[in-house]
Amino acid sequence: MKPRQLEASGVVKVFGERRVLDDLNLTVGEGEVVAIIGPSGAGKTTLLRCLNLLEIPEAGVIRLRGQTLYQDGRIIAKRLPDVRKRIGMVFQHLHLWPHKTVLGNIIEAPTVTGKLSRAEATERARALLAEVRLLDKTGSYPASLSGGEQQRVAICRTLIMEPEVILLDEITSALDPELVGDVLEVIAGVAERGHTMVVVTHEIVFARDVADRILFLDRGQFVEEGPPERILTEPRHPRTREFLARVLYSKQMRAHL
Repeated sequence: MKPRQLEASGVVKVFGERRVLDDLNLTVGEGEVVAIIGPSGAGKTTLLRCLNLLEIPEAGVIRLRGQTLYQDGRIIAKRLPDVRKRIGMVFQHLHLWPHKTVLGNIIEAPTVTGKLSRAEATERARALLAEVRLLDKTGSYPASLSGGEQQRVAICRTLIMEPEVILLDEITSALDPELVGDVLEVIAGVAERGHTMVVVTHEIVFARDVADRILFLDRGQFVEEGPPERILTEPRHPRTREFLARVLYSKQMRAHL
């Protein structure tokens, strides 16, 4: 069994009177890719935001490599910025700085934090941009890029910090269908290099091809988890079966499974 990289146990998050995460448990092994699927409003994004403490849960424990970051209402980690360097996140809405070039967006965090010198950050950024086929966009501004290009820049911005865990939140949901493939190809390449990732996605075939495990989240709890082929072809929980029946509605989609 792979060493535990990221653990969440008994996590509770409440918004108003709504219990968005309800005593939720998650363990991610080193180098493992976990895909989380489920209906809108199930708590998927909230979970990711709790894992790197952008949202503070009401209860539970979150650990990274055995180090407790949060426990029962208290942040144990000394500095939240350090947590977010170790647990990187690529957002559904990109949050690129419009006044900075592609290169400027990518090198800002490593240079400000002192992780890399400007020269080192620039060299690393250019290498990452080459990997995602955007080296010619180094001096461009976000407004001049397509949605898929902006998302690839956002991925490079996370990778340059070399986080121990990468969280990805529905990163293709705002893209035109013809742009989705390029972004998913980049993520598949990141997974192949052994990065630990938690991926919230509605791209079911992508989850099947890239993930080591798929977890189905509904009403703040994981109701089923397992290998992709088993989850997608022989789901055991009625709620999982109902969800997949709606998502995998076409004969063409079913033919992929």
